[in-house]
Amino acid sequence: MRYSTMMVDVFYDSSLPHMPVFRLPFEIITNISGQLNTKDKYQCALVCRAWRTPFTESLWRKVKIHSEIQLEAFCSSLSTITPAQKSPARLVKQLALRPYIGASNAQLHLLQQHLTFIDRLWVDDESLIRTCSIKNMHWGLWKCLTKLDFHVPSTDFSTKEVLEILSYLPNLTQLSLGERYLFTSSSFSIQDMETTHSYLPRLEKLSINTELRQISTQDMDWIKNVVPAKALTFLEFDSTYATSEWLYYCAHKYPNISLMKWSAGDQDIERPTFEDTVSKKISVLRNAFQRLEKVTIECDSEQVRLHQVFLKILLSQNALLKDFTYSMDTTYSKVYYTAEFIKKLMRCFGMSLETLTLDITANLNDQLVISRSFLPCPRLVELKLRLLSLELELDIILDLCPVLKKLDVAVNVLSISPDSSEQLQPHDLRFLRISGAKASATLFNYVSWRCRDLQTLDLCGLRVSEQISALTGNFRIYMPYSHFEVLKLENIHFYRSSSYRTCSERNRVRLVSFAQESPHQNSTGLEVNRNWLMNDPPKGKADWFYQCFAANKFSPLYTWQKLVGEEIEYTKNYFRTFVHDPLCESHVVESPMCKGCAIWKHHSNRDKWKHDLPLGYVNLRCGSAKAFIFKSGSSLKK
Repeated sequence: MRYSTMMVDVFYDSSLPHMPVFRLPFEIITNISGQLNTKDKYQCALVCRAWRTPFTESLWRKVKIHSEIQLEAFCSSLSTITPAQKSPARLVKQLALRPYIGASNAQLHLLQQHLTFIDRLWVDDESLIRTCSIKNMHWGLWKCLTKLDFHVPSTDFSTKEVLEILSYLPNLTQLSLGERYLFTSSSFSIQDMETTHSYLPRLEKLSINTELRQISTQDMDWIKNVVPAKALTFLEFDSTYATSEWLYYCAHKYPNISLMKWSAGDQDIERPTFEDTVSKKISVLRNAFQRLEKVTIECDSEQVRLHQVFLKILLSQNALLKDFTYSMDTTYSKVYYTAEFIKKLMRCFGMSLETLTLDITANLNDQLVISRSFLPCPRLVELKLRLLSLELELDIILDLCPVLKKLDVAVNVLSISPDSSEQLQPHDLRFLRISGAKASATLFNYVSWRCRDLQTLDLCGLRVSEQISALTGNFRIYMPYSHFEVLKLENIHFYRSSSYRTCSERNRVRLVSFAQESPHQNSTGLEVNRNWLMNDPPKGKADWFYQCFAANKFSPLYTWQKLVGEEIEYTKNYFRTFVHDPLCESHVVESPMCKGCAIWKHHSNRDKWKHDLPLGYVNLRCGSAKAFIFKSGSSLKK
């Protein structure tokens, strides 16, 4: 690829001064070692004496134990080290005990004795043997531990035992507990949360991925007197019982929280009147969620009412969110909440948001509900939308987000609104990814004219349709003002149809011509040039591709074949004298699985593209593309 060539030219430029590898500074070698896998680190340690120490230390820096055999071998090597020896185990900073290795008390004690300087520890499901006794463990030897991921089910360790382990680790600043589907339904109470904070006064980041117990009415009065955990800035909890009472607790407990992740399940146990009571209690608090900048919510539609309470609370506290991620499954019921929630979200934080992600699975009567719910977002620079069953109008988003730099959309239909202005306002969009959408060719013409600084266009799984010209036999995707760093087309299909609704195998276009041109950049405005609608033949040099069936059953169904030499001349001559044949509309491409169709059976038959010439071709043109990637599954054409 062209990028690879450019990188090689930089590293081997003869004008640059040369330096022997053994004279590289220690810090640079250490940085290099952090980018390599274990095998490469081992090989580098054997290169020379100067590299031996940094790469050997890098090999020991992080230890991952994936099996019982690895555990036994590692513990065996540790047991041979005497106190007088300089143990390489002192170099270990991170230790990961992967699932089902079943470390015994003796093995864990050995690890604790020798790996005394570890900073981070991962403990997964059944990585410790179930018969382990907390009293026989020596967690106090890991005083340097600051980050702990303790992901084991309650059948291995009860909540009480986990809290006892935490009591030996007062220097923890980051803690992740539990696996949502492994813990019992009532494993973590508000008292357990208070105990955790009493043991870990320096805690800055807390993730509780387990079920939370319901907070009683008596606890609501007790919450007023809790001691704030001022050091905590990140909170994540994943529970079907993450109710408004827990929000009330968080508002009191975490005055300095800046990032909050919240995954709620399907336990719709709230009463609207009680939610209003909690909301009013929180609204009178001072400084509740005042520092909150980033929120991530993952849920289903049963919890939407609770989320609206949360937004109401944030609005009452004048919180200024900068980053909001909202993922909601609304496939079953209460889909009517979607538009209302989005509108409330935009009204609350549209003026402050810088990054927004919406992932909504919904089947709504109004397919344009998201476009119509959007409000101006003057600071939004990154927008990610996953609306697989809905339609989005691109021009509306660009109009409402004037400083947007990165747009990533996965929608059912991506279009331009019918009343789009004839006078286009320039937009500074730099990155555009479109996935799984249906669109017309004029959409990309519009993007080129309006977003002239676009550097990356990544199209994946698109169905692009447009009417074929009766004179030239093509439809044009014209992007003359686009000069891409990367233009990527993956698993994309083209259809000779005026509407995406009539796309089928019958009207699939399998020939694509790609050409680069460099038009004069017009410095005066962006008045729409209707020449993009002209379907003229490609000018100058062009690459031709044909979409054919793959021969290997393990490959993608379709792959791209690049035409060469006489094949290109044959194709050009055909379309120079193209005559529209109305009967071609009934042309049906045979199924690759059809036993009676010998022409599709052999991938080596390079002439099969001639069979589809009457269907026309796609004339794809852009200003320039440093990297042009035409990809179908594992098949790559440049």
